[in-house]
Amino acid sequence: MALDYEIDTERKTIRVTATGEISPEQFVDLHHHFAATDTIEADFSILFDLRHAQVPRDGFTADGVRTLAVLPAILDPASRRAVVVRSDFGFGIARMYGLRRGDRMTAFEVFRDLGEAERWIKRGGERPPPASRRRLTAVR
Repeated sequence: MALDYEIDTERKTIRVTATGEISPEQFVDLHHHFAATDTIEADFSILFDLRHAQVPRDGFTADGVRTLAVLPAILDPASRRAVVVRSDFGFGIARMYGLRRGDRMTAFEVFRDLGEAERWIKRGGERPPPASRRRLTAVR
């Protein structure tokens, strides 16, 4: 497992790339690391590229998402936060996180395409067109 990151102070962006198996605890550790990092300012944007992460279904439960959602904010509520995933499961977990954070982050989107997420971050928070979103259907 690896959570690698790059901080671009000129563009005021953070890019986190996950590979291998990941857990909520690893994101908590990363959060604490970012909170202690002097180069990160509240108006930065962050992009999580989770396309190559492996998420065990029992690793990200509602409790794990809740643990992440209640962490103190490092970035301003209007700072852009993008999450890029491949699977419906990852999409659902990321959306659950966004809902749990509520009004503590107002510019949050989940994407399946890295380029689209990068453009959204660069544009300053405009929402992607509805056609670019993939709807989830309930599995019965």
